[in-house]
Amino acid sequence: MKKVKQVALDWLQSPRITVMFEFNEWGTAKAGTGYGGDVNGRWCSIMETKKGHYRGNHTHPHDQYTLLLTGKIMIVKLIEGEFKETLLKRDNVYKSEAGIPHITLALEDSVSYEWWDGPSTMQVCPEVFTKFIEELEK
Repeated sequence: MKKVKQVALDWLQSPRITVMFEFNEWGTAKAGTGYGGDVNGRWCSIMETKKGHYRGNHTHPHDQYTLLLTGKIMIVKLIEGEFKETLLKRDNVYKSEAGIPHITLALEDSVSYEWWDGPSTMQVCPEVFTKFIEELEK
């Protein structure tokens, strides 16, 4: 893993609010680069996601919180057999509840910050979001 010494977040575009973390690059994929690490027992990450790609397609045992910093993304969750689509607004925190299958779709090049209420543990949900992935890739 490539060590990233410091990652700065300034999501309010204010010189007064800058948060510094020490994260590792956990992978440069077709979707974009991700940086993350453990912060006091919680998984935290910054993800660059390219337009037309997705992240997630999984579930995990901890609540996840997503903050959109730039771009445009939609989170889709499967709740009681029905899909719920939510377009994220910049600077708002969105919660994905533990145990709920979800996927993040990049409608524009985007950067988001996530944190979980526990460590990085997930289970992939194959074929749950196939129609959304196919539409995104058109």
